[in-house]
Amino acid sequence: MSSCSAKEIDSIDTFPKPLMAQIDSTDNFYLYKPDTCIIDVVHQYRPDTLDNSIIFCAEAAFTGQIVDTFFYENIAGDWVSHGEYHHGYACEANCGGFILCKNGNWHFDNKENYQATLKEDENVWCAYEQHYVIENGEIHQPYLLKNSKRKTFYRALCESKDGELMVATTKTEIPYHQFVQFLKDELQVRNALYMDMGTGWNYSWYRNEDSSITTLFPMAKLTPNQTNWLIFKAR
Repeated sequence: MSSCSAKEIDSIDTFPKPLMAQIDSTDNFYLYKPDTCIIDVVHQYRPDTLDNSIIFCAEAAFTGQIVDTFFYENIAGDWVSHGEYHHGYACEANCGGFILCKNGNWHFDNKENYQATLKEDENVWCAYEQHYVIENGEIHQPYLLKNSKRKTFYRALCESKDGELMVATTKTEIPYHQFVQFLKDELQVRNALYMDMGTGWNYSWYRNEDSSITTLFPMAKLTPNQTNWLIFKAR
């Protein structure tokens, strides 16, 4: 089982504050990188664009019910925010998770190991559970593998072939199976964990050098029902 000593990076307190999102581009993806940012999973209250410390914001785990009030069990899977563990609803699609520890170590893992780490390791800083798209360089087989004609935008939190953390978002609307294949062949990611991208759920944004905001996907009917977000935040 992976633990909070699985990947060693610098302390979360040793970097200067970034002023803007770090963005790269490939043929089929925009890549958003935390670079020197703090990473966190936040819940209930949507991160405010007026908070200049937030560099990037996007929905992470699935939301279960369309309701006006927030409750912890409405987020798919077990998750951690600011070091606090929460138990969400059981979701068949979830088969993996991402964990960031208080010492700055991070890793992806299968669902069984992920849930065990969250329950046993007090050093987890943030975590979310989702569909494991690419696992250790290979397409995760059990779920969402069939070819689809439906085209939409897709997004995943990834570990690059060089061991960097990044969020990959497709540039155009494509079928799901093509998105998965591009992650494997074009980006050659080691691991990729899905991020919620339904219409309205996909509302997200990043901060520019002049502190202005670029919206990646607009607000829609279901945006007010978002429950959780992965953020990059200035140190």
